[in-house]
This record gives sequence, structure tokens and C-alpha cells, in this order.
Amino acid sequence: MDDSLNLQNIKYTINLINYAASFGYKINKRKSTRNSVVMFNDGKDKIVVSRKNSIWMYFSVFDHEDNGTIINFIQNRTGKSIPEILDEFQSSGNTILNQKPQYCLQEKNYEPDRIKKLFSQYTAAKDHIYLNYRGIPNTVISSERFKGCIFKDKYGNAIFPHFKNGEVCGLEIKGGNISVFANGSEKTLWCSNRFEDDKTLAISEAPIDAMSYQILFSLKHVFYVATGGSISGKQMNLIHQILYEYSNLKRVLIITGNNGGGDLIARKIISEINSQNINIKRHSPKDIDTDWNDVLSNS
Repeated sequence: MDDSLNLQNIKYTINLINYAASFGYKINKRKSTRNSVVMFNDGKDKIVVSRKNSIWMYFSVFDHEDNGTIINFIQNRTGKSIPEILDEFQSSGNTILNQKPQYCLQEKNYEPDRIKKLFSQYTAAKDHIYLNYRGIPNTVISSERFKGCIFKDKYGNAIFPHFKNGEVCGLEIKGGNISVFANGSEKTLWCSNRFEDDKTLAISEAPIDAMSYQILFSLKHVFYVATGGSISGKQMNLIHQILYEYSNLKRVLIITGNNGGGDLIARKIISEINSQNINIKRHSPKDIDTDWNDVLSNS
């Protein structure tokens, strides 16, 4: 084995996409982007692979404890010790290094200036054909709770902005054939409008599910945030910050879907804030593999 392939350099050098493929993981090209690759293993597991500071990283969609570098990936699937992992690469490292990449993955870079420029080209939505198709009427889009929180681009896509320190930092794009974050985005939280008499913070995975929930249950004194997918430690910190700053809040309502991803988000939130003096409730659709927009569409 090349001396450069020590434990630390393995994290930089070994293509985690190729390595995961040796464990039976397959690439879902439809869900993958140029910055992250979604891989699944016969429905038993789903991981997202990316690169951060040139290190190959992953996380499991179904188990928030299962994440890290290629070393963590191997340990969590084989139980091998560090010396055993080093022995494996000593015997096969060159073979793995010489494999042709299965997917050209670019490292994700945050580009705040690009995001601000894109955002300046969008208009606040008072009506939206795509959202109407998803069961969201214009009266809800332009309501006090949601007006100014949803935008649209020249292609008719719905844009859900994420903000950091009062400035836009991420753009989630939803349309008939698209569901991505704009390149250069930093994901924080999408938020509805908040009011002084709000008593409940409702947390969904997608903004469309938040609006669907409001249509279905007509709640008062509730504002919404959406994670835009799996929840990160940074997003949990933002939720803690909201709970600290809005002392009137008495309840956290988790409205994620009835599926593996929704379960994971709910468990993470409950474990993180369960010790705080606040009521926590999860309300998900009764049918498996459905979210609140599914319920709205079928109502």
C-alpha cells in the first residue's frame, strides 16, 4: 500500500461512491445532484454522499447516528477495528484507487453572492400554478401567514428562500420536474411569517406540507418552519434559537411525513428538545409513506 494511504488520507483519497457500490449500494441518478449522490441498498438503507473540505462524507437517511467519513461507513457496516480497516486498504488500496469514478461529484461550495443575485430576480408569489396543482389555493399563498415567504422564477417554479442573519442564503426550488436547492445554497430553515401571539412552532420537512397542514386544520397562533429534507445539527441550533427568542411558544408540533425520513427528523427533534419545558407533539398522516400534501390532494 502507498505510504500516503494512511488513516487520515484514506478519507480524502478513496472514492466513497465506488466503495459503497462494493457493499451493494446503487446510485439514484434522479435524486442525485452534481454536489451530492443518493445511493440505496435494496430498500434497507439510503445514504447521501458528498465532499466537504475535500473529505468524502456520507449520512444515512434512516439513521442519524450513521454518518461521517469512509472509516465510519466501514465500521458501522462491518464492525471492523481501525487496524483491520488499514489492513484491508493495504491489500486492496491500489485497486480501489484505480477504479473509474461512477459519478463525477463536485464539492459543494456556498456562494452567497450568487444566491443573492438569483433571489433578486424572483418575484413574491400571490398566485402560483404549480402550487395550485398541489392543492394550495392562492388565498393561502397570499395569506398573512405565508405572503412574502414564497417566490417564483421565470420558469414558473416555486422558490422557498432560506435566510441567515437576515440575508437570503439558500433557495429551494420546486416545480413539476424539479426539486433541488440552487447551486451555491446554504440550507438553514424556510419560515412562514411569525406573529407576537403565536403559541406553537410547527416543523415540517417541506414548505408545501406546512401549507397543506394549515389548509387541513386551520390552526391559529401557529407559525411554520421547514427543514427542506433531513435535519442537520445546524438546523437544530436554529430551532433552539427560535425557542429561546420566542418565549411565548408553548408547544412544538412535528408534522413530518409518515415515512423513514419523517421518523428520523421527528426522533432527532424530540431527543434534542425533550428536556426543555415545552410540550412536544408529533402529528403525521395515518397512512404509511404519505405526507400532508398527499392527504390534502386526496381529500
